[in-house]
Amino acid sequence: MTDPLVLKLGGELLESLADRQRIAVLAASVAATRPLIIVHGGGRAIDAELTERGIAPRKVDGLRVTDAATLDVVVSVLAGASNTELVAALVGQGVPAVGLTGVDAGLGRAVRVQNHRSTSGSVVDLGFVGDPVEADPALVELLLSRGYVPVIAGLGVDRDGALLNVNADVMACRIASSVAGSELVIAGATPGVLDAQGKPIPVLDLAGIDDLISNGTATAGMVAKLSSCRTALEQGLSIIRLVDGRTLGGPHGVDDAPGTTLVATLETTEGVHKKMMTTTPTTDVPTLESQHVLQTYRRLPVVFERGAGMRLFDDHGRAYLDFVSGIGVASLGHAHPALARALADQAATLVHTSNLYFHPLQGELAARLSALTGLERAFFCNSGTEANEACLKFARRYWHARGETARTKFVAFTHSFHGRTMGALSVTWDEHYRGPFAPLVPGVTFASTDAPDALDALVDDSTAAVIVEPIQGEGGVRPLSAALVRAITTACTRSGALLIADEVQSGSGRTGTFLHSPTIGLRPDLVALGKALGAGVPVGAAMVSARVAPAVAAGDHGTTYGGNLLACRAALVFLDALEGGLLENITRVSAFLFDRLRDLQARHADRIVEVRGAGLIAGLECKDDAAPIVTAALERGLLVNRTATRVIRLLPPYIATERDVDEAIALLEEAIRHTST
Repeated sequence: MTDPLVLKLGGELLESLADRQRIAVLAASVAATRPLIIVHGGGRAIDAELTERGIAPRKVDGLRVTDAATLDVVVSVLAGASNTELVAALVGQGVPAVGLTGVDAGLGRAVRVQNHRSTSGSVVDLGFVGDPVEADPALVELLLSRGYVPVIAGLGVDRDGALLNVNADVMACRIASSVAGSELVIAGATPGVLDAQGKPIPVLDLAGIDDLISNGTATAGMVAKLSSCRTALEQGLSIIRLVDGRTLGGPHGVDDAPGTTLVATLETTEGVHKKMMTTTPTTDVPTLESQHVLQTYRRLPVVFERGAGMRLFDDHGRAYLDFVSGIGVASLGHAHPALARALADQAATLVHTSNLYFHPLQGELAARLSALTGLERAFFCNSGTEANEACLKFARRYWHARGETARTKFVAFTHSFHGRTMGALSVTWDEHYRGPFAPLVPGVTFASTDAPDALDALVDDSTAAVIVEPIQGEGGVRPLSAALVRAITTACTRSGALLIADEVQSGSGRTGTFLHSPTIGLRPDLVALGKALGAGVPVGAAMVSARVAPAVAAGDHGTTYGGNLLACRAALVFLDALEGGLLENITRVSAFLFDRLRDLQARHADRIVEVRGAGLIAGLECKDDAAPIVTAALERGLLVNRTATRVIRLLPPYIATERDVDEAIALLEEAIRHTST
């Protein structure tokens, strides 16, 4: 098992739904890469409930004086609302969280501390307060081994079975000490440990901790926190980090949040610095790429190192709200826990065998895709352009098998984009892409999307297939008109030409249904899928109807990597999530998104000509080049992209919420205003 992280969260970090969602996104990112244990407090919530009940909160040296009435409130808040609400937020981000308290299975064995000698020298009866003295890790380790995230509230139990209110910092230290290899991060509402001038102290050893407590610099809750950390360091933890939890899930993750590092001796700091340096780039990435990577891309000036949910983080730790999702690929967002676990498990089991042999996942995935598309068979490949290439080949193979070898031509459309391999490029309209690679595959005619009545004359008995995107993505997020859909259907029915639907961008749930073609009235014989299908892992599929499939024989097409176990496993995880509620989320959030975009257009009618799209693919056509707005959005922490020169395209992950939309629209509006002339 990878070294676990014990993350202790102060109750002040969990007070609002937005706070819990922010922490949940962070936790999802962590849980995707290593086992995670969360311990939480709830001090402010307890104070509020006590006040509501007319009980005056009282603390000594950061420890709550807990009589029977106060204990009732503590149990109600910690084991009730605080724990349940945090677990709910985590589950909402796909984290398999399990709510616990220190009472469960002896996680928080404690000794009652009635007579506490305060720092002032007086003896205080703390009531039902316990000092956690040991933690039985058996339950936690069992849950971790099964992929769960334990979420533990700060309650303890003594050997007589009495409930005790315990300090959650101390409990976190005991748990971290008991679970082998654990790292401990304690997150609160301060930027670490402060010196006498109120400035954060970067590193503290045991002697430094003693000095802060003895000279009175550390007070109240910090005394208890530092004392428990001191004990944990003495018991073998090498490093404990006290970080500013207010920055978590925003500009910082647990690895780079500002705060104080606690070590047994300052000699340990050499190892600390080495660990911290692993997150610091040692090479100028753009320079290195300019020297060794073929310069086929004009990249924006940012280097992304990690992601979590709806956000990407650059090499300086800055967060960006991602409304591009890797051009429609990261459908489940970034570092999705279920996907990360599945990929790790599959990589440790079997990744690839080639298509010389059977494996258990390809048939399962094909069956599910067949049920979702209504097309009987699947050919797996690695990308959308490969899926289109396969569809073009299968269309020609169909007519060849029927003896109609003259039916080799294709009809595509203006503004189309189907990929960059030679066949797919041949049915791509933009001369910018085509010109340098002529001559391309012959026999391609482009019909105007603005002239539906002219299509029928272009489709005849030499046409193998008509290929169309239900929404033209690269062409500027252009939905097909109802008139054009009718014209395509009429032409294919009359001539017998096959219909290929390029659903690489519009399909796999992007518009709220698995395919967009049936929604607008198209009934394709072949469908190309890609992008979102693998949620970030390269997966493509050509779906083939019962009409076409019998014409394709063994050896007619093939691929080495296509449909390997890792790719299929990723696609199956994606389909589980999609059918587990994401389609409904897309539909709901889409309505909200387009309402906000139309409002934005109304406020900036001098800049925005039209809002187009469906589901979670949206385009804002601008009066001028959209590039300055895209750059200004990047500078403000929002990722959108430009297509067809004047269109701002939004392709958020399917996990987007209304809150994400509001944040994105606010940032986009700032970018529009900034670029106004």
